[in-house]
Amino acid sequence: AAGTIPFWDSGWYAGYPIFDFYPPMSYYLTVFLSYLVPSSLSMVFNYVMILSYIYIAVGAFTLARKLNLNLFSSFLAGLIIISSPRLAANAMFSGQFPTIVAFSMVPLSLYVFIKTFEERRSALFMLSGALIGLNIVTHNLTGYFLAMMFALFFFIFSVKHKKLEIAGFAKSVLVAGLLSSFWV
Repeated sequence: AAGTIPFWDSGWYAGYPIFDFYPPMSYYLTVFLSYLVPSSLSMVFNYVMILSYIYIAVGAFTLARKLNLNLFSSFLAGLIIISSPRLAANAMFSGQFPTIVAFSMVPLSLYVFIKTFEERRSALFMLSGALIGLNIVTHNLTGYFLAMMFALFFFIFSVKHKKLEIAGFAKSVLVAGLLSSFWV
């Protein structure tokens, strides 16, 4: 195999090894729910899509409320995010199922990040890590985005409160790593 790069498949995501195999969590979720819901796998797939849309709307509403927006503005935030053309294009034209499932976790993850650094409780740091880890194994780019957002929140809150939460941050990284290490 002279002249080849290990794990490099130019026909899949331009060959980047990190994208060699697509993250499985959205499909695992669908199969798991198919055992609980007496319906065909294709119907459960549709249920997961619908639940993802509901979850992202609830997440956007909750995040907006956390950011002190009024009830109407928070409701509007949820409505705007579920009617975004990009989400519709993902569902209808490109079939990016993992992207939709992963993206649905972003607003509530950001809400948890804010709450984590406000309250600085160990359980919230671990929950933040779990959300990052689960998102990485659902859609790696969305998960990496959340990991960078969490690091940014860590930096901003550390500067604002003049206190580093190294132990909490380490717990988050450890939990995220443990949950996603089987895949990354």
